[in-house]
Amino acid sequence: MKDTSTAVCLLTKFGIEGEFHAVGPHGLVDTSKHRLTDDLEPFGQLAADAGLGLGEVITNPGTYDDVISSLRNIFEALPRDWQIYHSVYRPEGVPKDLIWSEDARYAALREAVAVECPNTHHKIDQMVAVASTHLNVSGHLLDPLAPEGQLLMNVLTNAAPFIAAKIHEDLGEGAGHLSFWDFADVRRMPQWDRWHVDANSFIDEFEGKPKLIACMNEDLCEWQSLPRGHCSIYDPVDLGTYWNFVRPKLIPGTKRHYMEIRFLPAMPLDGVEVYTRTLWSICELIHQWHVTRHDLQPVSREAARELFPWLHGYHPDVFPDAMLTCEEWKHFLTL
Repeated sequence: MKDTSTAVCLLTKFGIEGEFHAVGPHGLVDTSKHRLTDDLEPFGQLAADAGLGLGEVITNPGTYDDVISSLRNIFEALPRDWQIYHSVYRPEGVPKDLIWSEDARYAALREAVAVECPNTHHKIDQMVAVASTHLNVSGHLLDPLAPEGQLLMNVLTNAAPFIAAKIHEDLGEGAGHLSFWDFADVRRMPQWDRWHVDANSFIDEFEGKPKLIACMNEDLCEWQSLPRGHCSIYDPVDLGTYWNFVRPKLIPGTKRHYMEIRFLPAMPLDGVEVYTRTLWSICELIHQWHVTRHDLQPVSREAARELFPWLHGYHPDVFPDAMLTCEEWKHFLTL
């Protein structure tokens, strides 16, 4: 297989969020009560996730090799009396209680979703017990709102269930880990038919929906469910409650965006390295095709169909040979 991961250099800065299950001597670990030592802070941070026993290691942004090294360094330094599981679901013998974090943000989130989608809101509880891997990417050639960013989001959103299913098959676990992402307004959730060719199209949809939650007082950790107003692409809370398989996020302290690729399952660190590097290569190939075939101009859904068999030729084990139909997309979500 031809290595194109550095041929175009669309992506030059990376970060990885590795979620995991943690069990200590007294049961599920409350990771919110732990922090990294000062000597580990240059590598990243340890964060609590939605539920008890679920945590994540978030690397500081850097080169890809540095990020992989940082991820390993942090995991190696976690408390020795923790049992760490790099699996999507909690393994047998681990408590299955769905205990939410005490963070007021999650309480507001659950309240808002229950009002917004009373028939499906219960699926949000899976956030407590399902672990994933996220790849954060940026680069001076990548603007998530420009045509090159929109094409990446469009193509990867269509292919995500297929890629995840192939990884589940390879790992032997994790089937269906993307299937619970339909608990809120469809505009916040991944959709098979979502395709935006440019910023105007994306912003119209994104900012056309009402806010889900808002931070009223950060110091007092006060959150409000369903506040007045509509979403903004410059509000990090609004971006964080847009659960597409690929989404723009704000670079802290700026109005510039990076891209979060969020459909990979949790997996052992060797797998994280293999599959995040594969995604890097796929992103570079998409950009290469965009430059050579469309001169970075907006690409319609129909025009992008020829991209899929071309990309499949480079990554036949993980990328589909044709754009997924609605039925295929929903089927692969369950695998």
